[in-house]
Amino acid sequence: AKGGSASITCEYVFDSSLSISLAWTLNSNSLTSGLGAATTEGVRKKVIFSTSAAAFSDTGSYQCAATYPGPKTVTATAHTLHVRGTDPATDNHYVTAGTASTVITCIVHGDDPSTITWTNPSGSSLTTSGDFTVGAKAQGSASNTYTSTLTIATLAMGDSGTYTCTGTFSGGTPTTVVQSHVLVVGKLYWLSVSFTGCH
Repeated sequence: AKGGSASITCEYVFDSSLSISLAWTLNSNSLTSGLGAATTEGVRKKVIFSTSAAAFSDTGSYQCAATYPGPKTVTATAHTLHVRGTDPATDNHYVTAGTASTVITCIVHGDDPSTITWTNPSGSSLTTSGDFTVGAKAQGSASNTYTSTLTIATLAMGDSGTYTCTGTFSGGTPTTVVQSHVLVVGKLYWLSVSFTGCH
């Protein structure tokens, strides 16, 4: 999850008489940050990538390559790291009563969630009905993002509150990620002012 910890270990078994080096790439780009020092245990050499505060930018395909005299390079199978979460954690919407409609967009980061669902301020599940239209889960504009929209028509002050979307994953951790959207529907009143004794 975003802000959580993650680690991937690259370990290579080799002839101990050879001097080898291990190098990492993330999405085919050289990776240097987050790598621990290489350690050798008998005929095994390992380098560990780790992060204690995972960011969405850490998502991608990690590969480890072992290079030894010859020259010859052996590349390990790629490991894909998905950082799950929502961004921003809370999104606020301010509209005026009587507005034709407003659209709230839920953005879920990570591998493909099985579902994205919505609940209203009272905690009840929302489906397409009446003034509410729930959009299907869709691929987001950025890599490893998925979206769902909630459209509310003919806004009234009673529609104000916190709407929540939940992305649910079929496996791994966390199994769910939540994003809150605060909707404030306001109304402008004209106050009558009278003057007396004015010329």
